[in-house]
Amino acid sequence: MKPSDIQSLVERRLRQFPEFSGVRIILEREGDIATRVSTALKTAGGDFRPGSAIVIGTAAAGLRQVQAARLVIDPLGVEVTAFEQELFNKPPSGSGKRAGDLAAEAAAALTGWTPDGCGRPLAPAPGDSNIREAADGKGSAAASFSMATSLELPVLRLPGEYGYVPPPA
Repeated sequence: MKPSDIQSLVERRLRQFPEFSGVRIILEREGDIATRVSTALKTAGGDFRPGSAIVIGTAAAGLRQVQAARLVIDPLGVEVTAFEQELFNKPPSGSGKRAGDLAAEAAAALTGWTPDGCGRPLAPAPGDSNIREAADGKGSAAASFSMATSLELPVLRLPGEYGYVPPPA
């Protein structure tokens, strides 16, 4: 498992809740985030309605080595940002979901949940336990929060190097 794989696990978790139906969820690892968010806010498609979107990202913060063959990323940051465009967000065609509400609901869905492969449940990131909201005065708004977990990875070594473990046959 790689740190960016956590993004897919968080997306699947949020999709299980009706609060996120109709909201496009974008993974940071997919790239071109600005275009994807802009498109999601302005257009419908499939099961998604315009007006709101969520972006999920990960960022490694602390590294420590345990034994010779394991590396622990702790904390492993998980960033969730909800976006809203008021003009396109109005029901009945838009999702009607506010950025601040989506961020609070996502935090409620993720707090205390342990993604598969992670060493501890998601919790507010150290020193960062607030949902941050901002608006541009032109109808766009965003709300974001940070959580943290931990992830253990095998250390990569080449044949002949200390700690090399051959791949399974």
